Amino acid sequence: MIEIHTKLELKDYLKLSRTLMFRRGIVIVFMIIGVYAIAVSLITRLWFPQTFHNSGGLYTLLLGVFILLSYPVINYFNSKKIFNSHARLKEEITYQFTDENIKIAGESFSGEKTWDKVYKILELKDWILIYQNKFVATILKKASFSGEQLQAFKNLVKSKNIKAKWKY
Repeated sequence: MIEIHTKLELKDYLKLSRTLMFRRGIVIVFMIIGVYAIAVSLITRLWFPQTFHNSGGLYTLLLGVFILLSYPVINYFNSKKIFNSHARLKEEITYQFTDENIKIAGESFSGEKTWDKVYKILELKDWILIYQNKFVATILKKASFSGEQLQAFKNLVKSKNIKAKWKY
């Protein structure tokens, strides 16, 4: 049995949300478009200053800035709203991982699920995400695991044939 205790803080949740946002291909594409729009407008301003205002250079610059800032700002406020509206995210939670199931106990709830209900597991730099489906995940701080516990957890997951993506 592996037992860990974790408590999610707002700053950690915001950092995870930002990390997950930038893992999405569409966000990367829009960021590239934003950088491109800014670069084109600045090049136009520097090399062709007389045509900058007539060619829509200012609008291109503003569009690029808007694209670059909109995703992170919207993500920040949405993540903050989600964190503040879900009391269970703020609780200290104890997880017990056994061969049969995963037991979860918070300050106001408890439950368990079998390993066959796990969709996939994703390891990030500071996180382990246990997905119940394509969109919903249990968030575990990697710092909550000791080195031996993390290795034992990975071995347990491998023994269950669960789709997992590990950082090595």
